[in-house]
Amino acid sequence: MFIRFIAHAGLYVEENGFSVLIDPWFFDSTPEFPVIESIGGGFKTIDFQIPKTQEKIENYTPDIILVSHFHPHHSPVRDVNLLLEQSKRVGKEVSIFYPKTNDGMEENLTKNLPLGISRNFLVPDESVVAGPFTITAKSHTVPFHLVWTVKSNTGSIIHIADGALNKDESRREVDPVWRELKPLHADFLFLTSGGHSDRIITKEGVRKIVGPGVVTAVEAAKVVQSISPKNVGLIGIYNHSIWKNRVEYVPPTSQIEEEFEWAHTWLSQTIKSFRLRPGVTFLIGEEDTDKRIGILL
Repeated sequence: MFIRFIAHAGLYVEENGFSVLIDPWFFDSTPEFPVIESIGGGFKTIDFQIPKTQEKIENYTPDIILVSHFHPHHSPVRDVNLLLEQSKRVGKEVSIFYPKTNDGMEENLTKNLPLGISRNFLVPDESVVAGPFTITAKSHTVPFHLVWTVKSNTGSIIHIADGALNKDESRREVDPVWRELKPLHADFLFLTSGGHSDRIITKEGVRKIVGPGVVTAVEAAKVVQSISPKNVGLIGIYNHSIWKNRVEYVPPTSQIEEEFEWAHTWLSQTIKSFRLRPGVTFLIGEEDTDKRIGILL
């Protein structure tokens, strides 16, 4: 199994020529195209990758696209449509999978996605077999979000984007949902962290003080301990988002990584952690070749 980190929460997973893209985001905001929109609609954003990916979207023709949720930097219209078109152009019967939607989201998907694409929603614990992979949707702590697991004969990964520590925001303890992932014995866990805080001004002009929107760095270490993968890398800490109703504040990447590693190395000394940067690649259960320069796991 070959894995490449694209940007923010985007992953490319490939085996035997069959490929899956999870939360693909290649184009961040520019003066020409400042606003980014999700295929599922909702608030648009001005979104910047930090650091900006050097991966070229024209190099990718996925067989499967997986969407964890309908936020602009996880399911951007421009990127998803271009990827779908590129895959169709080379003769692939590309499919896209996403969480169960409400009526408004479904209307936006119909408007934003091209005709002739296999559109599918999955519910937790539902699986599909595609090429060498078994893809399974798992429960999440946030509504209209899914955890994705991708497994083959050579290895397995878990992708958790924008997860809260607990479904009940007032409880700062690891939700049972995360502990249920431990029996998967994943080779690699990709987990959003950072404790994103929202700077919100209400319609009445009043500041709204809210808690962390996703797990903090220390909470991420506790989630990793609960899931107990072989390897882990933090995602979702490489951007700055300006929403219509808020600014999503994320501490500097180095600060999040250092704080996470401080807690992680104490709680889970046998689980290896990696600092992800756009373009870094990993190999699970395969021999390295000239075409697959990466970190062997």
